[in-house]
Amino acid sequence: MPKKLTAFLLIIFCGYTAYPVDSIFNTLDRIEVAKGLTSKTPEELEKRFGKAANLQKKRRLAAKLTIPLSFLGMITCIVALARATARENFPGAMKNCWYSAFFLLHALISSDYIRQSKKREVFLRLCEEHSPQLHALLTDHAFKEKNRILELETIKKKLIKSEITGLATQLSLSGAFITQHLTYPFHETPLHYIRSIFLPIILPMLCYSIKPSITASSRRRNKLPNLTMIFSKHIRTTNFNIKKEAYLEELANRFPSYMKKDAVAA
Repeated sequence: MPKKLTAFLLIIFCGYTAYPVDSIFNTLDRIEVAKGLTSKTPEELEKRFGKAANLQKKRRLAAKLTIPLSFLGMITCIVALARATARENFPGAMKNCWYSAFFLLHALISSDYIRQSKKREVFLRLCEEHSPQLHALLTDHAFKEKNRILELETIKKKLIKSEITGLATQLSLSGAFITQHLTYPFHETPLHYIRSIFLPIILPMLCYSIKPSITASSRRRNKLPNLTMIFSKHIRTTNFNIKKEAYLEELANRFPSYMKKDAVAA
């Protein structure tokens, strides 16, 4: 019983939940950004971006906790693999072999989550810093008309709905896969060997791809804007203009007579 309980906890914490837990933080992040679309003031928008950035910090912490647990699961399975091989229990050896690969895969994926969360947090901190400009952008009628985002309240609701739908589907399938994994009997047949690979490694990744697929499909179907792209482009343009003005001001201070002649000629 303790061994089964240990295996169950390892699968829960560093197996299938490595995907949903990460998606939960990402979903909450995107919901905060979506809510920011209808912010009444720049300060309210800044607060939304700050909350989203803090969620990415929590996402990174969860990934850092998952990595050592995944390695612990891998070591446990390797030891079980050696014992099963010594007893010539080949079905058990095969099962522990794929479990080892399963935990190693999750350790690698969690490492990538850390990289992704750092990149996303940097973006959100930039949005937080430029919240006055972004708020002015969202209240600019010409910009909204050009990008077809006039009804911000409707867009916010649709974005939140697509995120929640995708996450709920993913969590439901993850729970089904955990149950299938723990109750699945292994027999020494070619079909069962194939299934032993499919269940611990491929199915979780298919499950993970469901939420991004649902949200991307919803954005295309409802013609929702790509907020990350819009905000990134505006921040780059703003920073470029600021640097350009600072550079011209510096030139004017260094060469006042030259800049004056140039202005007269123009």
